[in-house]
Amino acid sequence: MQQLRRSSRVSKERGLRPGRLFAEACALLGARRQRLVLDWVADTDTRIVSIDDGLELMRGWMAKYADPPCDFADASLLYAAWRTEMREIWTVDRDFMVYRLPDRSRFTVIPGGRG
Repeated sequence: MQQLRRSSRVSKERGLRPGRLFAEACALLGARRQRLVLDWVADTDTRIVSIDDGLELMRGWMAKYADPPCDFADASLLYAAWRTEMREIWTVDRDFMVYRLPDRSRFTVIPGGRG
């Protein structure tokens, strides 16, 4: 929750989250923290993106990027970024510096990708 609070203070820019991942992540939180997350989404103009139409692309990325591995969470973010044409990813996952979209575009990884 501290990271959410810090990131919402730092930036009010538009962001995106794959819907299913968002729901699963929130399921790990208690009711009070879930409400805080929803408040954060509303305050930051974050969009929740459906990944339903991207399952074939996601399966392709998971097969292509076996090393470093591209898991379902990563593939969901790749699809959401491709669909919305956003190229900035907020993550500490260094793998996003390797991943490419169908147009071969690279991501800007914020805060710079670590371990």
